[in-house]
Amino acid sequence: MLKQTAYRVAPAQMKGLYHLFKKHVLHSDVHVRIDSVALRHIARYVMASEVVAGRDVLDAACGSGYGAHILYGATTYQGLDLDRRALKEARRWFPGFSFVEGSVFDLPFEDSSFGAVVTFETLEHIHRPERAMAEFSRVLRPGGILVGSIPINHPDRIHHVRPYSASEAYEILTSGDDLKVTAVAVQEAAFRFRQVQDHPRELTAVTAGTLLVTLERSVG
Repeated sequence: MLKQTAYRVAPAQMKGLYHLFKKHVLHSDVHVRIDSVALRHIARYVMASEVVAGRDVLDAACGSGYGAHILYGATTYQGLDLDRRALKEARRWFPGFSFVEGSVFDLPFEDSSFGAVVTFETLEHIHRPERAMAEFSRVLRPGGILVGSIPINHPDRIHHVRPYSASEAYEILTSGDDLKVTAVAVQEAAFRFRQVQDHPRELTAVTAGTLLVTLERSVG
């Protein structure tokens, strides 16, 4: 409250003093804490950036919106989330991008609106994830790409509906109408992705990590 009041009275001077305080007292001008969860999430966006390059992309359940900067190869970016506080932060930090409030169960877009959809760590939070997958398929154009992820056997009992095995996560991510699998990978560490060739059989032996599936909407 005191900082915001000072900013209103003398914005330029107070911001300068505050940044000097951070640099010389707090030593926090270049040191930003990023935990392992955030790093893994960033890595998924980096992986998807090449896949969605040259396409107009919907980031479904975009959170605070930093994926907008990582998906730099997309021709246009549209973020969507149900959390108003997250969207407020997204619009504050990334004013050059579009963010809209909405549910993955009822996307506020016309059929065949996007060339790509990304949705990371979304489906394990909701009941009836297959319904969301049907919506993602609906808004994709024929030939459009979907990249989605679900954590494997995650212990969270508060925010997640339940833990999913790798095989169960695969079934959900492949449940969308008119979607065919083009790639499957397991994220074993932040920037370490292991490609899975024999799916879904090979997935029965996977007990940890994050499952990522890339799909393409059929043209016919």
